[in-house]
Amino acid sequence: MPQNDTLLYRIQDKRLIAASAATPTAEICFGIAPLETAAAVLQTLGGDSSFLPEILAGHAAKFESRIGLDLIRLNVLNGKKFILSNNPVLLTVTHDRLLVFCDSNSLRSDLAAFAQKAEDVSFDNILYFLFKQLTTEDGERLDHIEAEILALEDRLLEGEHTPEYARHIASLRRKLFTLKGYYEQFYDILDGITENENGFFDDEALRYFRIFQGKLDRLNRHTGNLRDYITQVRESYQAQVDIELNKIMKLFTVITAIIAPLTLIVGWYGMNFPMPEYGWAMGYPVVILISAAVVALLVYYFKKHRWF
Repeated sequence: MPQNDTLLYRIQDKRLIAASAATPTAEICFGIAPLETAAAVLQTLGGDSSFLPEILAGHAAKFESRIGLDLIRLNVLNGKKFILSNNPVLLTVTHDRLLVFCDSNSLRSDLAAFAQKAEDVSFDNILYFLFKQLTTEDGERLDHIEAEILALEDRLLEGEHTPEYARHIASLRRKLFTLKGYYEQFYDILDGITENENGFFDDEALRYFRIFQGKLDRLNRHTGNLRDYITQVRESYQAQVDIELNKIMKLFTVITAIIAPLTLIVGWYGMNFPMPEYGWAMGYPVVILISAAVVALLVYYFKKHRWF
């Protein structure tokens, strides 16, 4: 669907029919349009567009219930980069009209396909379909992240702990944090919908939203479990790094302990005054033997106590 297309529908025999140029504005009950055309579409349909700057300001998801009008702003997840898009989905709901404004071509196409195939249309099942589409790939995303964490854990057990490993852990934590924020916005929206201040939704409609909230709870729990899991893997990684660092420090300690007696001998015989051993023919060999014996004894001692 081209970027500038606006699709408007009317209901006939409980089905959505594409509106024509001759369709009265009052009969148009559903519309899909790019976000940049929101003001123009609302004005064309005789609606108020003064709320747009306020509802689109900032980055947080919003639900506002005004007299005869519900406003919903939802952030969209960029699944490839795992970031929230700067261009949200905006929905306006009245007792007889639902308008969806978004810049995602695929989402607008999915909504248009749903509108053409749906046999019993209501605002609640359109909203339910939209919410499902915004989370339809999340189960697969979480499974993929879980597989990555398992692979990281296997590499850790094999003794691999490179800097890339740490960066991979940080990347997965950011993805899970983004998903957590993405799901939390739906809870805020669902709270506003279920309060139903304008009475736009009946009990059957609210049941659909409770079903979606159940799915959302499962996704959110899965995300929380994976965050705990990756935290445990990060702690295991840090423990492994600490163990390796301790091994290195122990090695340097052993080397220092072996070198220290030799340094003492060097310092002793490097003093600038005559010593009795200087006139002894066996003095030099004896010092060599003493040095070798000290090294041998220290190596034996450290090996016996498993320092290396």
